[in-house]
Amino acid sequence: MRYSSSFPARLRLAVLAVTLAVSGADAASAKYDLVVYGGTPQGVTTAAAAAREGLNVLLVEPGPGLGGVLTRSWLATLDVTTDGTGSVLQGGLFRKFYRELGHDNSFDLSVAQRTLDAMLPGTVNVTFNTRLANLDKEDGTVSTATFAGPVAFWTASAPYFVDATDTAEFAAQAGANFTVGRGDTHIDDAQMASTLVFKVSNVDFDALKAELAREHKELGNGAGVFGRSIVGLWPTAKGYRASDPTRFRLRGFNAARQDDGSLLVNALLIFGVDGTSAASRQRAWREGQDEARRVVTYLKKSLPNVFAQSRMAGVAPELYVRESRHLVGVTRLHADDVLYGRTFPDGVALGGYPLDGQAYLPFETPYLLGEPAPYEVPFSTLVPNNLRNVLVVSQAASFDAAAAFSARVAPLQMNLGEAAGLAVKAARTRRLDFPSLLADPGAVNDVRSAARRSGLIDVQRVSRPRCDDERHSNYDAAVELLRRSLFTTPYYYQGCLHLSEPQDPRDFLADLEHAAGVKSQKARDAVDALKGRFGKGTPLSSVAALDALRALAPSGPRVQFAANQPRLDRGRAALLRWQALQPDRPA
Repeated sequence: MRYSSSFPARLRLAVLAVTLAVSGADAASAKYDLVVYGGTPQGVTTAAAAAREGLNVLLVEPGPGLGGVLTRSWLATLDVTTDGTGSVLQGGLFRKFYRELGHDNSFDLSVAQRTLDAMLPGTVNVTFNTRLANLDKEDGTVSTATFAGPVAFWTASAPYFVDATDTAEFAAQAGANFTVGRGDTHIDDAQMASTLVFKVSNVDFDALKAELAREHKELGNGAGVFGRSIVGLWPTAKGYRASDPTRFRLRGFNAARQDDGSLLVNALLIFGVDGTSAASRQRAWREGQDEARRVVTYLKKSLPNVFAQSRMAGVAPELYVRESRHLVGVTRLHADDVLYGRTFPDGVALGGYPLDGQAYLPFETPYLLGEPAPYEVPFSTLVPNNLRNVLVVSQAASFDAAAAFSARVAPLQMNLGEAAGLAVKAARTRRLDFPSLLADPGAVNDVRSAARRSGLIDVQRVSRPRCDDERHSNYDAAVELLRRSLFTTPYYYQGCLHLSEPQDPRDFLADLEHAAGVKSQKARDAVDALKGRFGKGTPLSSVAALDALRALAPSGPRVQFAANQPRLDRGRAALLRWQALQPDRPA
């Protein structure tokens, strides 16, 4: 079941899929060094890196092709981070992938598909339309996996397995421990809104460019056309009335122009989706199609100069699910690890994308916890705390919900996939399982050295700003809030919360809004009334802070001030919010 790299990539993959499907007897006895489940971008880099190290690799994809969110969910814009020189932060196979896309954050789907197909060496065994059916496990070690192909069941055995699915289906079936959604925040276990990307054809791009330029000039926002990327139409999106406002919301556009002139639009938020449930995902996908048609009809009426001749030309084959499970691994990556740019003895990849997340509830604002200093992701975040030979490489790895705002993006995940492939090689060479590898300093050094050679970690390219947060008396309260995604921080505060700076009242209100969960009309009315009082540049006084606390955290403590403080700093305001979450503690 091996084919040379000279064999056309797509044909090679298709032939192997048919071979596995019709030769159950041969596949049943197949043994590999590594089995990767999930042909996602990180699954491709895992398999490619391991195969280039000489390992015999099987890549199993439940769907019909490679690419996951990039090609199946049509997420055709990459969340790219740059270093201080303007170069893309992530190296390794991702940087080669980015180069093939023309160093443009947005891309044509067919180009991404061809590039991912070509990334796999000819020695990688690949099968499509094949789902995990059963696992054999003993004492935390998986020995064989049984798969359901198009026409037959078959098994594969290996000393190592990597779950590269975005929802950690393999690891969940193996019995790994997880939290779900933002369950680790102690707010609730809600999951971020999902999105159905839809295609719009016959767009007047000259008119669209002019509309975005006008929006940018009038509102001073980031609207515009950047290469293939289209960003903006926030006022237009705000005017859309969903068929069910508790289920759908239209946000400002992130769109990617395709070679055929169409737009892939990432803007339709769908709430209440359980990413761990295939039935819930499928239901949202079906319902989202009808809503997408309503959106296109609305665009034609609201911006006829741009969309009068447009039509909806399809939706992505799969829903874009931002969040589902979060692994409980040997190490958990926290939001403060991300924001402050921390390093780790077993760090294997660099992240730096902003800590921003979509809304969990239909009526709340998005989340922005700040711009991180470049941080390392430890290999131990990929290792389940109760399995010995399985790795989880995806947004479902061992990241807190708030940390995943940054760590979930595709460029970092592709680097983590490559690091996982290198780690499997090191473990195979030393005949170690993953917990034993982590306990062996020499083995960890092997993985770090391989990651460094591949360009996944490069300390020379990382600079971290000076930050005095730890000296502030309310630092501990601030970190507790940050880990719960309740500390809004502007983009220009890179790598620091700046606790001694004045508190912006709008940010204070956003954090209370998120903590309260604006589900009722009464709560939304309270938020709107407070927004009217908290203007841009207005300092947050203790009186205004207490009014907001009483309106949105009525069960919080009774706070007494000897005298009104006209300007609270961010640290003192954080302490008030933290105490408001704990009614039994006096402020």
